[in-house]
Amino acid sequence: MKFHIYIISLLILSSSCGDSFLDVKRDITQVIPKNIEDYQSLLDKFGVINDKASISLGLVGAAEYTLTDKALTTWRSMMPYEITGYLWEEEIFDGYESTDWNNAYHRILYANMALEVKDITPTPNQQNAWDNVVGGAHFIRAYSYYQLAQLFCKPYDHTTAGHDLGVPLKKNRDVTEKLSRSTVKEVYDLIIDDLEKSYQFLPERSSSVIRPQKTSAAVLLTRAYMQMGDYKNALKYAEIAYKSPQQLQHYSYINPAHGGFPTDYGSSNPEVIFYSAINKPSSTYTDTDASKEIINLYEHDDLRFNVFFHPTQDGRLEFKGSFAGLYNNFAGISSGEIYLNYAECLTRNEQISQGNEILNELRKMRFTTNSFKAVNKQNSTDLLKYIFEERRRELYFKGLAWEDYRRFNKEGKILTTLKREAYDKVYTLEPNTNRWVWPLPDNEVELNKYQQNPR
Repeated sequence: MKFHIYIISLLILSSSCGDSFLDVKRDITQVIPKNIEDYQSLLDKFGVINDKASISLGLVGAAEYTLTDKALTTWRSMMPYEITGYLWEEEIFDGYESTDWNNAYHRILYANMALEVKDITPTPNQQNAWDNVVGGAHFIRAYSYYQLAQLFCKPYDHTTAGHDLGVPLKKNRDVTEKLSRSTVKEVYDLIIDDLEKSYQFLPERSSSVIRPQKTSAAVLLTRAYMQMGDYKNALKYAEIAYKSPQQLQHYSYINPAHGGFPTDYGSSNPEVIFYSAINKPSSTYTDTDASKEIINLYEHDDLRFNVFFHPTQDGRLEFKGSFAGLYNNFAGISSGEIYLNYAECLTRNEQISQGNEILNELRKMRFTTNSFKAVNKQNSTDLLKYIFEERRRELYFKGLAWEDYRRFNKEGKILTTLKREAYDKVYTLEPNTNRWVWPLPDNEVELNKYQQNPR
């Protein structure tokens, strides 16, 4: 299969790295790093690896914000798929390409190329650097396929995953290779295998938050197993992540008047484990209002409310709390998620008192000492519902709501129907309908003759 995005990626790669880094042959498919440092440089390409997360459809579809009719009309003419996605319409792309799809396969290309470092036999002095490349490449590939699965695949179902349609699984950089759609099971098998390998090779601490570490792999393994409904294995990795080097900061030390978190790529935020972000959807720059349903979940003294939201003169609440600063949306891995994952997995395994305890450890850091009230739910049903709501508060606009809704809806215990009003009409997204799975980009279907997702 001739992925046109792969060819574009290689052109970008050859033009951005310089002759001193890559020996670019006349055939653009022959891009050859020469040493371990070159392979690491592939994974350090911030604009490819860290700054173009594949979550935009999840952000526009999760109903965490609303737009005025004026904004809808304006942005439909400029960024059509953001508005068609916002309203969960049948036709999303209308001939436009998907940045989520392109960016994910761009990262996968770099990861596959970086895995060719295995052709080098490292000296003892090179072993750590070699391990970091191998671990990082497996992580980035898994991270990319995980994000694609949340958008373009059905939620994992053990009874149907073996034949539910997945996404094409590219495992090398051969742009002439013809691929068909895999199954959902094959996608998750690759994700789990890649993450287990990445955990084996990654360091306990990375030199920068733009590079993954063991904690990053443990959190993503937790996410993957949670999506699969395997809460025994999810608990295993949730506990590993919780006990790994990570910390929470108390939100009483954050001054809301300073406009949210610094735009320093998470380097000064102790809660950032792995930095990944995406430019804010264009349609969210003006006239947005935070979802009233989510705003109503915040308790009166919850410090997150003033840290995350800014009231406008016309009565709206604009989100300002991205860990990536004012202009990008954080889509990476943070300590708050670690606590919520661990609390949920404990609860799923009927360890109720421990689930309450971990949840309260997080919440203590989101209230003043005088206003904090401990959660003490007596059964898994009540605690799970509270954790679900806490995820909405803590993880607002981090790209996780869409996949959480899909996961909980499929289980049937906590059902969410999303609603939006536009043009004097109410649009709804009922649980477990086909529109929880986005269509493949039109150009990919046309070029590669893929079977399209039903809408």
